[in-house]
Order: sequence, then C-alpha cells, then structure tokens
Amino acid sequence: MNLSRWGAGEADNEKFRLLKRAILERQALRFDYASSYGSIRPRRVLPARLVFKGQGWYLQAFDEEREDYRTFRLSRILSPEPAGEVFHRRLEPPDVEFSGDIPPLFRVEAKLRFAPHMAYRVYDEFGQDCVAPQPDGSLLVEAVFPEDQWLYGYLLSFGVGVEVLAPDALRRRLAALGWEIYRAHAPEHDTPCQGCGAMMGSSTTKEVPTMEQYKDMKFCQSCGMPLLPGTELGTEADGSPSPDYCSYCYKGGKFKGEMTMEEMIVYGRSVARGCQNAFVVMDMPFMSYQVSPEQALTNAGRLMKETLADAVKLEGGKDVAEQIRAITAAGIPVCGHVGMMPQSHHAFGASI
Repeated sequence: MNLSRWGAGEADNEKFRLLKRAILERQALRFDYASSYGSIRPRRVLPARLVFKGQGWYLQAFDEEREDYRTFRLSRILSPEPAGEVFHRRLEPPDVEFSGDIPPLFRVEAKLRFAPHMAYRVYDEFGQDCVAPQPDGSLLVEAVFPEDQWLYGYLLSFGVGVEVLAPDALRRRLAALGWEIYRAHAPEHDTPCQGCGAMMGSSTTKEVPTMEQYKDMKFCQSCGMPLLPGTELGTEADGSPSPDYCSYCYKGGKFKGEMTMEEMIVYGRSVARGCQNAFVVMDMPFMSYQVSPEQALTNAGRLMKETLADAVKLEGGKDVAEQIRAITAAGIPVCGHVGMMPQSHHAFGASI
C-alpha cells in the first residue's frame, strides 16, 4: 500500500511507518503541527491510533500540554520524532468524528447544494447516506464540519459548483471571502472624473484646527472622540450636559455598559455588512467574558460567527490574560483595552 500523496515521494510513507511504530511500541512523540489557524507550534503527545477519514490519514493522540485527546492530520505533522520515553498510560481516544483541535463551539452543521457536474467530488468526499439527489440533477448534502479556515478554503475549491443553504453565517462568510478574492485579482480600472470627485468629497472647504486650537480641544474621556461644537454631549443624572463625555458613552450620570450580547450581535452584524474595507472590531459587553475563559471563548466565538467581524476587543490587563489566551488559541484576534475602562468605572469612580 502506498500512503504518500502525489509528488510527496517516500517521505509520507516514512512518516506513517514512524507513527505506526511509536503506537505499537508506546513511545511518546514530539513534532511541529501546522494548525488550520495558520500557526505552527511544537507538540508532545502520546500516540493512540491512526485513522483514515475523508481524504486523509489522522493521528489520534493524548496531548500532554492540553491534557486531552487531539486529532492531527498527518500531512500537517512536521518533523516527527520519538521523544525518548515509553509511556504506560491507557489510551482510549473518542471517536474521531467528535475530537480534535476544534472546540465544539466551532463545529457547524452545514446544508450544501452541489451542481450536477460536481457529482464526482461529492461521492468521493461524502458518504452516500449524506447525499440526496434532486430532480434537477443537483445534490443536497448535510454534514458537520469544523468551522475554520480549512472549511472556507474547502468550500471555495468548488467554485460556483456549491451553494451554502445553511447556516446563514457560513453563507455570508463565504460571500465575504469571495468578494475579497475578487478585489485581490480584479484588474485595476481608470477612475473617471466623477469618481475622483466622489473620492474627494464635497468641494466645500473644511476648517482644520490650528495647533493652538488643537491644544485647547476637549476629547471624550472614555472613547477619545473630539468634543467639537455641535457634538452631542453625554448627560449627568440631573439631565445637564456632561463636559467630559460624549452621548455614546455617558447618559443620565451613568456609563453605557448595559449592552447585552444579543444587542451587540445585532448592531455588529449591521456594521460588518456595511463595511467593505474597514477592519471591524467587536466590543465584548460587560460580563460577557469576565466569568471564565470558557465563557469568554464562547461569546467571542458568537461575535465572530454571527457578525462576521475581524476581531474582538475586551477591557483589562493581566486580570483577563487567561481569557485572552483561550480566545487567541482558537484563532480569534483580540484587541486589548487599557487605561480608562468604562466597563470598570464602578471600581474607580465615574469622575476619573
């Protein structure tokens, strides 16, 4: 049996033999692993078994650092070698369908419709019980995938031969990636005069603050927005204007820290849908991440999946380091926030 990929030569076969020997001789392994999130990290594992799934071979092993079972695709295992230690731990890995580097939160149940000309790939890559032929020749497929960069690339490999029917968040994400690909490869066009006018905006001269005026300018002490003449100021408890905060941050003598996850998702989805070039960062609401790293990962994942944002932002420093570590380990970019923290104003006093 030749287990190598096309063009891989003998290297794949040798890797397979090394892993098989380590399993039979109960030898700990170390290697670098290229994850689907784009990082390459060293791993030390206790190998349990080799599994063929889909179109590739996988190693199921106990990851000593994470103290849990993980599933590694053989093609992403780099420079494997014995760690020089025989282990005696009894290994009982879960079914490969429900294990791996992807937390359950990031598994997605997808419903796909494939064009008739994609039948050869559909039957190559999905079980027949997952495929429902339609009268028009198209094929409906329902399957569970890990939602990460691999899934997006996999679906894009079908080109216009696949349509995501559900979930809507995956459909929108794929559309956004398709638009990014178009922008990266579309030929540049000359900008007409009308386009130049639109890019430059109104011909009305805008006043730019002088250095002296800038030194005397006031800014919102929460978000940093300039408090220019005409800016809607926040209000104190008695309804009077606040000289230090804008209306977006402060109202009725209180900071606006009561927004829920559901409200943030609704607003964030609208913002992300309207952005083409901006990098969208979603602010994690108060008490949506402070309880535990697990809570932080769950809510950060919801914000990314349901709004199509590019990153999340949370307040705090070393006190939320574990939360940040959990979120970034799942491949979600995190923007920090130190200094004046509106969500923590009760600890410092609203007048800071």
